Amino acid sequence: PYSCDLLLENPLEKDADKQKTLDLLLKLPKPFFVNTHTLTHFPKQELTEYLLENKVISEDDVEDRKKESFEHNRWNPHLDITRDKINMFWSCIYYLASMKLVFSKDIVIRISRNNILKKYPFILLMALKCYEQLIAILNKCYRIVLINLKPHVYYKP
Repeated sequence: PYSCDLLLENPLEKDADKQKTLDLLLKLPKPFFVNTHTLTHFPKQELTEYLLENKVISEDDVEDRKKESFEHNRWNPHLDITRDKINMFWSCIYYLASMKLVFSKDIVIRISRNNILKKYPFILLMALKCYEQLIAILNKCYRIVLINLKPHVYYKP
């Protein structure tokens, strides 16, 4: 598998942009890993200055004051429970798009349009975390079975 790195929490990104990202992810060969990162507003950077000038963010959102990325490891959260609702939702949708043989493209698209899950993305996030735990348990059981299997020796009479 390979990895795709995506930035979330971009104040300039609209729902249509997120849908285009999903469309692209659904075209990629599966499986792959989705690494979602938080857009960090570093001081004295062109994008940060633009966002400040246009009052899209405030000085409190700039990393030298906020210190969120360093203190909370927000650069590579995986199914992050601390995200705001809309970014939590899209993080889950992107994760679904990366999975092989679990959900079809049509199901992922339907889930991405579900207003209840958009309003309550925690439901989707917890379901995906449970899925991950189940897969981890099954993988451990599979390894235990393989270790405990002894090869049969067949004798020819």
